Amino acid sequence: MNTADEINNENEIGYFVTNPVSIFRSYKINLEQFNTWNFEGRFLGLGSHLAFNSELKNQWGLNLNLIFHSEGIDTKVLRGGYDMMMPYSIYTFGELRTDYSKKISAGLEYSYESGGNNSMSRYQLSPGLTLRPLRSVKIRLSADYERNTNDLQYITSLDYQDDKRYILGTIDQNTFGLTFRMDINITPEFSIQYYGSPFISHGTYSDYKYVTDPEAGSYSDRFKLYEYEVMNDGSIRLDENNDLVTDYSIGDPNFNFHQLRSNFVAKWEYRLGSFIYFVWSTEKTGQNNMSDISLGESYKQLKDVFPNNIFLIKLNYWFSL
Repeated sequence: MNTADEINNENEIGYFVTNPVSIFRSYKINLEQFNTWNFEGRFLGLGSHLAFNSELKNQWGLNLNLIFHSEGIDTKVLRGGYDMMMPYSIYTFGELRTDYSKKISAGLEYSYESGGNNSMSRYQLSPGLTLRPLRSVKIRLSADYERNTNDLQYITSLDYQDDKRYILGTIDQNTFGLTFRMDINITPEFSIQYYGSPFISHGTYSDYKYVTDPEAGSYSDRFKLYEYEVMNDGSIRLDENNDLVTDYSIGDPNFNFHQLRSNFVAKWEYRLGSFIYFVWSTEKTGQNNMSDISLGESYKQLKDVFPNNIFLIKLNYWFSL
């Protein structure tokens, strides 16, 4: 559930083909139309979703999706504040994968989203590779890269002159992650699994603005840009009335988040139905405001983060009655 205060109406029509046609073993096409209201009966927006899902004769898979969402009310963007009118958006995503039954298989997922009034854009690429060199060994390596720019990224809210200021900014965010998985069955009774995933995300903010009329008909009338912004001692000083005097300040919202998580599990079935597990879990998480460095430099910062390690031994014994 994305939100509690929401009523959705969905209408869907589908077309299925189960017999081979051209390069396809089977495929289906779905068209969905949806409408959204809140519990007060206020109309929030509408949209449509066109989906194509298929399996090729060589057992590859191809999935394509296109979603349109009209201009509409967003009840969450200001984090409990006013409802805000958001521009329309177009979102597409899909996947191409090879035959999973082969010793080597690969896949590529993508997504792209664009907002009206040039308000936002986001794209994501996620390639993956699976290796099965032996029947008892499976190795999976995947990567994920995302670039996100959004003019209406919420930063914070504060009180000013008996009123509330909801402050937004333009975010430029880069995110990159790697995931490595390995499963080894040494014997039918003894197996090892390993999972490791470094993750980096950093974002830089600019064009700070505050909400003036969140439901104005014109996009540019919904907020006002600060003409003077000054970075000082880890804070952003904002001048609302353009008199060159700071009216209020906010903390530096730029961020550099870096994390490494890994899990090692050894499992032994020492008697039928009874197991011993040895688990080693480690986690390193760091964060700072150095958003202008490269993703590679962010990964290097993980070396200086003190790890949290958890060691666990679990004994399971099956009693038969």
